Amino acid sequence: MGCERTPSKTPLDEYRPDLTFKARHPALDAEFFARLSILDNGCGISKEVQCKIFDPFYTTKDVGKGTGLGLAMAYGAIQNHHGVIEVESSEGEGTAFHIYLPLVKEAVLPDEQVEQQFDLINGNGETVLLVDDEKSVREIGEAVLKSLNYQVITAADGLEAVQLFSENRDTINLVILDLVMPHLGGGEAARMMQEIRKDVPVIFATGYDREDAMACSTLPERCILLSKPYRLDELSQILRSLL
Repeated sequence: MGCERTPSKTPLDEYRPDLTFKARHPALDAEFFARLSILDNGCGISKEVQCKIFDPFYTTKDVGKGTGLGLAMAYGAIQNHHGVIEVESSEGEGTAFHIYLPLVKEAVLPDEQVEQQFDLINGNGETVLLVDDEKSVREIGEAVLKSLNYQVITAADGLEAVQLFSENRDTINLVILDLVMPHLGGGEAARMMQEIRKDVPVIFATGYDREDAMACSTLPERCILLSKPYRLDELSQILRSLL
C-alpha cells in the first residue's frame, strides 16, 4: 500500500519570535507574527527533498503530473508580505508547514503599488538561452518564456550552453543560467560566452541566498542575480529592462 497523507489540523496562533527564529531569519524584524501551521500524519519528507522543496519547477512527480510551482509560488507570495514559510518533517512521522506573517496595524503597500507588482511585460520574439541541469526546470522554464513571446534554446549544463551560444552567437539575445551546475558552473560559462560576445546580458537564477551566492561566485559584468523562487512578473520586467 502507498503512504496516505491526511491533513490533521491547521492551528492559527500569535507568535512572538525567539532568538532561534531571529537567527534563522535576521531580515524579519516584526515583534509579533500570525503563525498558521498545516500538519499531516503522512510518510514525511526526506532531508534531501526538503532542501529543494521551495525551488521553482522542482517536483518529485512524474513528467506531466506536476509543475513544481505550487510551493514556490506560496513561498514568493509569503515573502512579498514580509513573512516566511518553513517545513518541518521526518520520514515516517508526518510533515508540518509553518507560515509566519507579521502582524501590522495598517497596509504595508498602497493599492496602486500592489497593482504594479503584477504587470506582465511580453517580449518581442527575442531568443533566450535557458540553462539548467534539471530537465523539469528547463521544460517549464521554456513554456513560461514562450508564453511571454520569447524564442527559447535550452542547455543542460555550462559546457553545452557555451557550445550552443558559440553556434548561435548572432541570434541569442539573452542568457538565463543556473549558478551551480555540473561540468561547468554558471559564472564561468557566462564569462566564456561574454568572451565570444561581450554585450550579451545574463540573468543568474539561483536558489542560494543572494549574499552567499555573491560571496562564493565571481560574477561577470552585465548580469543580474535573481533569487529563486521568483515571480513571473518580476522575471518579465527584468527581461525587458535588459533587452
